[in-house]
Amino acid sequence: GLAMAMSGNGYATFGALNTAYSGLQVSQTAIGVVSHNIANANDDNYTRQRVVIQAQTPINAPAGDIGTGAKVLTVQRIHNEFLYQRYTAASQSNSFTSFENSTLKEVAQYFPDIQQNGIASDMQNYFDAWQSYANSPADSSQAIVLAQKADVLATSINNTTNQLKKVQSNLNDQMGPIVDEINRLGQEIANLNSQITANESNGQSNANDLRDKRDGDELALSKLVNVEVSKDQPQSNIQVDPQVYDKTQKYVMEIGGMPLVDGANFHPIVLKQDPNSSSSGFNSIYFQNEDYSLKNITDKLQGGELGAIIDLRGANIDKATSQPTTGKIQSYIDSLNSFANGLIESTNNIYASSATNYMQSNNFTTMGTEPLTYLPLNIKSGSFYAVAYDANGNEVARKKITIDTNTDTMSSIAAKINAQSDDNKDGNATNDFANFFNAKLTTGTNGSLQILQSSASTVTGYTFALQDDSTNPTNFAGALGMSRLFDGKDGSSISLNYDLSQDPTKIHSFSAPVQGNNDVANQMLQLQYNQVDFKLRNGQYSQNTLSGFYNNLNAQISTDTSTAGQANDSSTAMLNSVQTEYDSVSKVSTDEEMLNLVKFQSGYSASAKVVSTIDQMIQVLLGMKQ
Repeated sequence: GLAMAMSGNGYATFGALNTAYSGLQVSQTAIGVVSHNIANANDDNYTRQRVVIQAQTPINAPAGDIGTGAKVLTVQRIHNEFLYQRYTAASQSNSFTSFENSTLKEVAQYFPDIQQNGIASDMQNYFDAWQSYANSPADSSQAIVLAQKADVLATSINNTTNQLKKVQSNLNDQMGPIVDEINRLGQEIANLNSQITANESNGQSNANDLRDKRDGDELALSKLVNVEVSKDQPQSNIQVDPQVYDKTQKYVMEIGGMPLVDGANFHPIVLKQDPNSSSSGFNSIYFQNEDYSLKNITDKLQGGELGAIIDLRGANIDKATSQPTTGKIQSYIDSLNSFANGLIESTNNIYASSATNYMQSNNFTTMGTEPLTYLPLNIKSGSFYAVAYDANGNEVARKKITIDTNTDTMSSIAAKINAQSDDNKDGNATNDFANFFNAKLTTGTNGSLQILQSSASTVTGYTFALQDDSTNPTNFAGALGMSRLFDGKDGSSISLNYDLSQDPTKIHSFSAPVQGNNDVANQMLQLQYNQVDFKLRNGQYSQNTLSGFYNNLNAQISTDTSTAGQANDSSTAMLNSVQTEYDSVSKVSTDEEMLNLVKFQSGYSASAKVVSTIDQMIQVLLGMKQ
């Protein structure tokens, strides 16, 4: 009878023991997952995990299916792929705006004109010094003060330009470590893809921690540069959580339209000096193909910190200038160069009307025979006057030189200056400009134009000046730098003429060398109200006043800085909002985990109680046998 009892109920008894044991195993696994969640609660890249519990296959019996317990089907991370993509996009945007905002705030400090100092203030002090000199043209101390103010203005332009170039150079230097980090993360993601594929090859396992690590690398990359990640269609498991999660094997990460990572394959990007930047050392970023050929992708990198660096520093290096053709910092440098060039040429064009005994232009490249319009000089069709003065400052000759930039050449201009003509219309062939002074043209890469006393002239103490026509000015003397108050050609090179800096009393306020003449000083004063030609980066010219052009640059920097600040505020708010939403889905809540711990601990205790009860039943059965 006992044997029959044990035979009939044996399965029920020992099957129940196995069922209870499965409950113990499930609870142990679930508690292990809870423990894993709590241990990683402070890991920013960790995504909380849940066990997927499922009933085991039952035994079919006449009375109905008999359950055989439970099993852990899988451990699934709670991850919303679409929300994660919004999170990485917001991180990329915030990294871009944050870097650009901080850099432009630094740049704005180099234009402190609202505090009554800076270039605008120095320029006003410079013109005020000309006013004082015009009022007292015979007072050499005023020339000394003027030299000081001119030097301060030039130095201020130098310093501001060089500070901008330093910021630009620092941005260029920061590209190296970022490219190294992009390559490190890309290689790591490729390695993780290989591990994920191996770990999930059975179709059941989830490489949760590896996927978390990959997501963390993706997030880090998004803060550095714009990357596009392509995956298979995401999946969901409503048994665990109503989120759409990443359960894909196909994986492609593109940078600048090129595959940085393709599954387990990694293709590096390369940082090297751009071949067009031989004199500046600017870097460009290249994608390295499998055949080791390089493709320039610099201008396609637009997001994250690296995108901000390129947006500020500029891309597409111009071979002629070795400078970027784009970039906010480069545009400010270009504007300062245009401002300095406009100041130099307009000032020197006026200063050439002050009598002297010798002039020599800046060096420039010319064959002497090409039309002036083909030279990179702002010479315009019109006319100027070559005027000669005797030792007493009396005008003795005035020659009108007419220029047509489409037909005239440097050789023809020199010939016009040297032509024997009756300048004074007095029938005297010995008292014209060419009798006293001659032009000498040197051609080649270091070409120049000189005007000096004629070798045939026997007079002493004679001087001359070049006066632009007030109706149809040519800017001939200013474009060539025939007589210079300022040396240089741009923001980095502008300076007070060396000879004048050594002896400021040589700065003259006169046109004719006559005591009390202040014509040049008055023209310099008027210059601050005149329309000046400013040569832009594209070779075109823009007209504005000196203060108007500089104020436009100041306003542009102020607007860019303000816009960057607003964009950063907006992107920060967006990031905080998306991150809060993302954390509410994927981050560990220790309170929730403690509740789960109690739940699974209770389940474990209940299963253990079942085991204990069945053990007692078995003991009863064994006792019946005795």
